[in-house]
Amino acid sequence: MMFYYGMSIVSLPLYLLVFVSFLRLRCVSKTYNSTFYSILLQHCIADLLAMIIFFATNPMRVLPFIREFYFNFQHYYITAFSYNSVYFFLYIRCTGIVFLSLQRYYVICCPTYRSTSKVQNASAITIIFVYWTVPTLLSIVVLKDTDFSYDSYEKMTIIADQDVIQSDVQMSGVVTNSTKHPVPNSTFMRQKTEDLQEPQTMF
Repeated sequence: MMFYYGMSIVSLPLYLLVFVSFLRLRCVSKTYNSTFYSILLQHCIADLLAMIIFFATNPMRVLPFIREFYFNFQHYYITAFSYNSVYFFLYIRCTGIVFLSLQRYYVICCPTYRSTSKVQNASAITIIFVYWTVPTLLSIVVLKDTDFSYDSYEKMTIIADQDVIQSDVQMSGVVTNSTKHPVPNSTFMRQKTEDLQEPQTMF
């Protein structure tokens, strides 16, 4: 775990540097203002927020005044937030991968479709709204659970009901599995069938 904390401390400034560079590119080039890069920007923001919140709710607890604050006010959604944020950002990352995959699918496989034009011409506000609304709605199943507590001031281990843990693990499995086949395969299968039916020409 300490190795992971160390790697995260090193990677966070680098991630911030990439994020700032990405924002500068969007200011000087229209290419980086396309739908794909707009979704990618939201994905980057989600990663940064996940890393920052993870540090605030886990490693920072070793500091005495933060540990005392978290323990004394744990019933004000602090403990629940520490637990639920893991699944919340997992859903955001998974849906982000699905959105990126769908965008590439429409552009590459369905370039003349009206839906492709709508995707490519979507405004930044629309992309932001869809990107964050979908995983938030999915996370309602997790965010509604608030019955969490720390076991002791010394350990600060989160105690959760076994049924809640099982339900969250099952839900996360469904969401993560959606990233394996985010686009339909009918177009590829149809194209493959047509290629097999075409007469072969000998050169």
